[in-house]
Amino acid sequence: MHSAVHILHAVASYLILERMAILKEDLLAVRLDAYLSTHFTERLNATDLAQALEIGKTQLCELSHKLYGKGTAARIRELRIEKAKQLLRDQQELPLAEIAGQCGYDDYNYFFTVYSREVGCTPSVWRKGQDA
Repeated sequence: MHSAVHILHAVASYLILERMAILKEDLLAVRLDAYLSTHFTERLNATDLAQALEIGKTQLCELSHKLYGKGTAARIRELRIEKAKQLLRDQQELPLAEIAGQCGYDDYNYFFTVYSREVGCTPSVWRKGQDA
């Protein structure tokens, strides 16, 4: 009987620790998503991001792939493109160079290249398509 109590206690302890680990990972996922959503227009790299979240770069990479199905750089690019589309659609008078800057791209030509590769057309062509 005494052994059964020890086994049940060990199983219960394991389940509690497992649940705590899951909750901690869930909280970390929320923190990562909130951080990226807030800072995606800033110059970010994996080292700085891992430091901000107080985790290692390997854990950051694993979390990003689990959460988004892609790395942090791809997620940042995705957020920037979403913001660019929103600005292109909602602020037709805003110059493309200004949109690039507001989306975190210091170099307009690089923004143009990334946008074209990700969306399949240039920002100006995409903007014209929104008028139709």
